[in-house]
Amino acid sequence: MALSKKQRFEIFERDQFTCQYGGQTPPNVVLHVDHIYPVSQGGTDDPENLRTSCQSCNLGKSDKVISDAIANPLDAARRAQEAAEAIQTATIFHDAAQARQQMHDDAATLLCELLGQELVRISSVTSIVRASLEFGPAQAVDWITKAVGVAGCDETNVMKYFHGIIRRVKHG
Repeated sequence: MALSKKQRFEIFERDQFTCQYGGQTPPNVVLHVDHIYPVSQGGTDDPENLRTSCQSCNLGKSDKVISDAIANPLDAARRAQEAAEAIQTATIFHDAAQARQQMHDDAATLLCELLGQELVRISSVTSIVRASLEFGPAQAVDWITKAVGVAGCDETNVMKYFHGIIRRVKHG
């Protein structure tokens, strides 16, 4: 089955409109989409089996398989860059998740210590974390400490007072 115009354009765009064998670009050449493993040899239309080729390279290659060692180093460089970017993004998300978990753990520990309890509600911890993110950790600690000082060791009353402080700050 022939590739759609959209599929062809996506391959050209991915490969930066550059022949992945010789590095040629339009308008000097006509671009084709080439099968790395030819359909006649069991290759598919999967994007990983397709690459941009100029007309001359594609017609010259015919139904041969060209090893990655011979292929354009631009293709290998692009794939390496994409892999590095994926790893960097995953690392950022992992670090952010760890930092957020640490904030939750610290807020839970603080509230347990202030209330003299071993367990507190997750909703209370989440409220403290949100205040920390919005107003800064020092401010959130100050407000929860003040709430305990005024409302005592009853978690429900402490959190009502804490939310009251936040409302007053937000609404003047």
